[in-house]
Amino acid sequence: MPALAPPSPGPTSPSRTLLTAALADAPLRRALDASDNAVVLTNSAKRVVYINEGFTRLFGYQPAEVLGRHLSEVLLGPHSDPDLLESIRGNVLTKGSFRTDTL
Repeated sequence: MPALAPPSPGPTSPSRTLLTAALADAPLRRALDASDNAVVLTNSAKRVVYINEGFTRLFGYQPAEVLGRHLSEVLLGPHSDPDLLESIRGNVLTKGSFRTDTL
C-alpha cells in the first residue's frame, strides 16, 4: 500500500490533518489504488506527500523513491516536453487538476 510522507516539522494545519485522516481511511485508499490513473498529492512546498498504486504501476517508482521530492525531479527527463511543467502548474492552479499523456 502506498505510503504517506512523514509529517513535516511545525504546526499541523487543519487541511493536513484532514488529508492524513482521509488517506488513512481504508476504502478511500483502496479506491485510489484501484484507479488506472496516477494520483499524486503534494504539500504547499510542492513536495510529494502521497502517490497511489496507479502511479507505481504507470511509472515504476516506489513511494520511497518519490515521497518528499518535487514531482518534476522524478518525471521530467531529457526527452520531456519543455513546456509540460508550466502546463501542469497552470492547469492545477486554474482547474485544480491536470491530465495528459507524455513521454
